[in-house]
Amino acid sequence: LLSKTKSAADSTSKQESHKVGGGLNLSTISANPALAKMLVLAKRHKVKAEFRQRQADLDNSIEQALMDCDNNASKCITVQYLMDKLGRTDGQFPSLTDVQVHLHHGQLQGKFVIVDFGEEVTQGKPDSAKPYL
Repeated sequence: LLSKTKSAADSTSKQESHKVGGGLNLSTISANPALAKMLVLAKRHKVKAEFRQRQADLDNSIEQALMDCDNNASKCITVQYLMDKLGRTDGQFPSLTDVQVHLHHGQLQGKFVIVDFGEEVTQGKPDSAKPYL
């Protein structure tokens, strides 16, 4: 009788250790593929929404840096400056590379124009309505 009680207590503690989130049991999730798929899709949607919000925050930070540059005409802003100012080195978004890629995609989408002053600009002046770096 003592060994049966001990094994029942062991199985109860094992079941409790497999609970996740709001009290769901992992065995319940693995036994129900539709529930597992729904949970994966919900998590994916949440991660995408958080990433979109972080990208919007990065857009706002870039715009603020460009406006600060406009207010201080003696200050020249570069891609490297934005990478150093807005990028993170602790593994969180945005990394230095994330900032650079975000700037490049913004240029491709026409949000702003990046001017390379090291080469002669042959296409004329940048559109004054768009912010430029």
